[in-house]
Amino acid sequence: MNTPLFVKNLAQIWENSADLKLLSGWLQWISISLVFVSGGLQLAKFLVDRREKGLQSANQTIKENEQLNRELALSKTVTSLRVDLETRQAELATVLKRTEHIDSAVQPVRTGTATVTVVIRSTEAVDANYMDRGGCIAFCRGTEPLMILAASQCTGKQLGNGQIVYRGIFNLDAADPSIGKPVSFLNDAQYIQVSFLPMSPNADVISGSAICTINNAVRIEVS
Repeated sequence: MNTPLFVKNLAQIWENSADLKLLSGWLQWISISLVFVSGGLQLAKFLVDRREKGLQSANQTIKENEQLNRELALSKTVTSLRVDLETRQAELATVLKRTEHIDSAVQPVRTGTATVTVVIRSTEAVDANYMDRGGCIAFCRGTEPLMILAASQCTGKQLGNGQIVYRGIFNLDAADPSIGKPVSFLNDAQYIQVSFLPMSPNADVISGSAICTINNAVRIEVS
């Protein structure tokens, strides 16, 4: 190839057929080169677009996996909390069952004693320990006795002022229907009935008191 066309005078090139032929050849090669460049650019654009979509898909997959992992972690946490709550509830139920007898009000009735005194108006000379004539105290609801404490003996004494005091220490029979029931069931009692066998029928009662102790823990005082 002679001196490059770029350094020649454009007018000389335009007037010279050989130079024009050479220029035409250069233009043709440049055109062909541009076709290849354009194709390469299109291929490069296709690869770039495909890579972009691949990265977007990968990022979306990563985000979906992260979301799924968060949901799984949350589900495991909720399950763990539910299991823990159920375990705590079971433990609480066990503790309540074990400690329910600590509360004296819900303890089953096992034993009971009552110290009962009744003062009546009488001038009768009485000073005796009645070994075979005792008395009882009953917690009642309607006509039904809920609990009866009784004894086969009691005492009676003239106080010297026209009054006699009868006194007895009554115990709960082991076969009484109240045995095994919670102490709180005595709240159902509507009244308490006291009886001393040596006391005269239709006696004029002045005063009286009953101190009952259930299970050596629950104290009930009645005037």
